[in-house]
Amino acid sequence: MPSDEIQTDSAKAPRVSVHMPVHNTERYLDEAVASIRAQSFEDWELIAIDDGSTDGSLRVLERHAAADPRVRVVSRENRGIGATRNECLSLARGEFFAAMDSDDISHPERLARQVEYLDNHPDCVAVGCRVRMIDPDGAPIRDWSEYVSHDEIDGAHLAGHGGAMCHPASMFRRQTLVDLEGYRSDNAAEDFCLFLRLGEIGTLHNLPEIHFSYRQHLQSQGYAHRRRQHSGAVRAIREARERRGLPSPPLAESEEEVYPVPTQAEIHRKWVWWALKGRQVETARKHAWRAMRLDPVSIASWRALYCALRGH
Repeated sequence: MPSDEIQTDSAKAPRVSVHMPVHNTERYLDEAVASIRAQSFEDWELIAIDDGSTDGSLRVLERHAAADPRVRVVSRENRGIGATRNECLSLARGEFFAAMDSDDISHPERLARQVEYLDNHPDCVAVGCRVRMIDPDGAPIRDWSEYVSHDEIDGAHLAGHGGAMCHPASMFRRQTLVDLEGYRSDNAAEDFCLFLRLGEIGTLHNLPEIHFSYRQHLQSQGYAHRRRQHSGAVRAIREARERRGLPSPPLAESEEEVYPVPTQAEIHRKWVWWALKGRQVETARKHAWRAMRLDPVSIASWRALYCALRGH
């Protein structure tokens, strides 16, 4: 039931509001929404905002909304991911506010385990989990998010190390986000900025078990808007260190100062090395051959293929 306004009823509010910005992810969207509907923890609502998609994403959302009244859909023009997250927050009714991207997969126990942790740790303002990186086809690449404790996570963020918490695999206390006035929609690294702000008022934690599959593909935010996200993260780190009275380390302002935008072949080669590190040899071989097709004259492609065929 797409509309400009979500219909609400007088029923008891769910404990968890899952928010999902959607923009042209038809290929992955059905699996993403289905993974929320398959959660063992059932007291949730899914707020999915179609942010001006031009593919069949809205049709996928309509089908799930017709089958499950917990799926709530808004469709409107494109406003960007930060503004969309804040709109989801304004519509949320749950005690907890969970992130979920429209190209990822939540494992069945994710919400249950995160609700349990927040219930038992009132000082915690955000809880994530270890994640399994998967490729565009869903093949495993490697496991990720090694940090567990607040000091590890917050320290990594302040040092400029992204990925200490995987945002789409995280759950927050909704009122805490409301008190912080939500996401910084003027910063392309709105999720990283949020973690830094949350780390100043409460504790952050990652569950040590894997409860999430984090999809890597060339159209994702992390690849399509890499430079803007890097610049936003640098600004967020400097602002956070200034708020905390800490010196700012030398950080490159733009992605170009660190490394140029990678080619598709370079991304496939990166997935080869990640997959080999994660002992996912078949995935490594698949992307090594793709890198070879894209860049057959590169020594780096031949090296990646050799190592993938060898298995290490």
